[in-house]
Amino acid sequence: MRFLCLHGLGTNNILHANCIPQYPITTKTYNYFDVNDARSMLQALVQLDTFISLEGPFDGVIAYSHGAGFIATYIVEKAVLNAQPPFKCAIFFSAARPVNPESLRNGELRFMDGETDGVKITMPTAHIWGDNDDTHRACHPRRKGKGCSLGSWEGNKEDT
Repeated sequence: MRFLCLHGLGTNNILHANCIPQYPITTKTYNYFDVNDARSMLQALVQLDTFISLEGPFDGVIAYSHGAGFIATYIVEKAVLNAQPPFKCAIFFSAARPVNPESLRNGELRFMDGETDGVKITMPTAHIWGDNDDTHRACHPRRKGKGCSLGSWEGNKEDT
């Protein structure tokens, strides 16, 4: 199986250098888009779509934090356009919330909300976060929160 993997906000190669001693180190960090600029995110989504068209198909996606919110926005955008899901499954680690694609087209970065926007991702997904992650309290199954109901499956280690 082929998986597309996306990193989090501000990632660089220091992590890799800790694992592989001869890996070159840089202090430059990488982001997919400017988190305060809707046009930047729209451009990044176009670039992502081009990359997937050229390098895919991918069976699934594994993404962390900023990358998870970004790819979730891409998946939601495809769903809103009634396009075929771009992957068979998605695994999100400590995901940032996706941005509403319609608001992006209007120049606004509005994070999606399960109660307002409903379920938009219908492919199998796994949402993994830590028990102490306050950002995702609404997602916890015992709290019956709907703040993360953008995917088809949510849970933590206690649900298995």
